Amino acid sequence: QCVSGVCDHSTLTANTCLIGGTCYNDGTDNPMNECEECDSATSTNSFSNVMNGTACTDDGLTCTVDQCIAGTCDSSTLAANTCLISGTCYDDTDPNPANECEECDSATSTTAWSDNDGATCDDGFTCTGDGTCSAGSCDPGTATSGCFIANACYADTDPNPSNSCQVCDAATPSM
Repeated sequence: QCVSGVCDHSTLTANTCLIGGTCYNDGTDNPMNECEECDSATSTNSFSNVMNGTACTDDGLTCTVDQCIAGTCDSSTLAANTCLISGTCYDDTDPNPANECEECDSATSTTAWSDNDGATCDDGFTCTGDGTCSAGSCDPGTATSGCFIANACYADTDPNPSNSCQVCDAATPSM
């Protein structure tokens, strides 16, 4: 409008912002930051951080909640019943691929493996039954054939490698 013989551009149309020489309508996102928008009720000359809690660009991790917080896309909140361990998402009770005696337990930790105490595990010994997880390790099961002595399997009547006067006696409980 003309004011005192000079064209004045200082009055903005309702529900608009003039930011960096460009006009934007209310609700228009900042082209440089999806978590800011024109909100003329907050400011007519800068983008506003009014989008708190709205979804923003997905970081590609299924366990994170991607939302605008204070003008920034934040991915630090985890979805319920999930863990983010070494950059990978896991659901509760998912096992550690490197240790069957550890699992994701978000009630214990969302960033580290938790012990899966009491779970059945493969102790790696052919003469024992399944082992049991305890403190993140697999405790050997009991001998089902032959003897299990000092973390080694022996067939019935095999001699003790350290003492030839002793043999595996499967009928006698081993330690």
